[in-house]
Amino acid sequence: MFDASGNIYGTTYLGGESGLGTVFELVAPVGTGKYEERVFWNFNGTDGSEPFASLLLDGVGKLYGTTLVGGSTDEGGASGTVSSSK
Repeated sequence: MFDASGNIYGTTYLGGESGLGTVFELVAPVGTGKYEERVFWNFNGTDGSEPFASLLLDGVGKLYGTTLVGGSTDEGGASGTVSSSK
């Protein structure tokens, strides 16, 4: 997903500090530079894990997405939803 500045956001199903997935940002290059990678969020299980599907960006700079496994209150694999200001 792109924002108005040309930054790209996405997820990794696995990986990150806990191996449970990440949300990443590729910061748009200035001039002739290259995109710069930044891990925006590392899932740790209490906040969900294994993100999947598309991210959504609302009009005030919040990202929304879903995880295959919910957070610490998950019972039986219900999907979790994560939102965060970017």
